[in-house]
Amino acid sequence: MNPDTLEVTGAIEIPWGLSFLATGDPNGTVVGLNDFPRSEWPPLYVHYLFDSMVGIGFYLLAIPVLFLTINKIKRWNAYNRWLLTGIVAGGPLSLLAIELGWFYAEVGRQPWIIRGYMKVSDAVTTNPNVGVTFWLFAALYALLGVICLFVLGRLFRNKPAEMELEERRIIL
Repeated sequence: MNPDTLEVTGAIEIPWGLSFLATGDPNGTVVGLNDFPRSEWPPLYVHYLFDSMVGIGFYLLAIPVLFLTINKIKRWNAYNRWLLTGIVAGGPLSLLAIELGWFYAEVGRQPWIIRGYMKVSDAVTTNPNVGVTFWLFAALYALLGVICLFVLGRLFRNKPAEMELEERRIIL
């Protein structure tokens, strides 16, 4: 969308599609951005946040389908370097998609905290103890992380995972 002329370029128009998605009725009325004051519009980059999040989601759907297809055909090694790299990249990309979705939701609703009722500027806390609470929670999570590392270290110190897997294989 061009922010100056408010013209959408390259859109795929589906007759009655948006009104059906928004209201459940093909003849329903959809309230658009033109019906809101320009000061309440979200920044244009939220569209790119959404596109990136959805693109990563389709990538994460395509990788296992590609792996299973290649594995089924058996003409090409499904465990090749490029495909395994694509699978490993799925972990960080999934976390990135989660963060992009969070940014999309938070930035996209600005300036409202509750649409039509309360703006973010009215919801900001004036409590002076927010910093103290933050550092207490940070210390709690650091303590839990150290305890977790200690417990995992004790579990695997004298018994590596390979040994445990071998024992389970004998039992089964």
